[in-house]
Amino acid sequence: MKPHKHAEVIHAWADGKTVQHYSEINEKWIDLNPEMRNWRADDYEYRIKPTEKVVRWLWLSKQYGGIWYMSSIYMTESEAQYHFDGGIQYQKLDWSRQEFDE
Repeated sequence: MKPHKHAEVIHAWADGKTVQHYSEINEKWIDLNPEMRNWRADDYEYRIKPTEKVVRWLWLSKQYGGIWYMSSIYMTESEAQYHFDGGIQYQKLDWSRQEFDE
């Protein structure tokens, strides 16, 4: 008997690991609900969520009035772009580079 296409991922899920599926609509990997019980063999792509570290920095942002402030939270570049959207200047502080669990 041939094993299920997603057997390795299903076993990892049963062992409590986080499993993701690729969303073509969102063009990114999305965590599955841990209660999921239906494994779509043909048209879904699954993976065990990587345990890679995410790099984040503290940022300087220029507020209206020309005053620069340092962020109190670490952000990725895409998080900073979203947070500081609206024409305000911002830049990362290279010395503040930290790795975080995703």
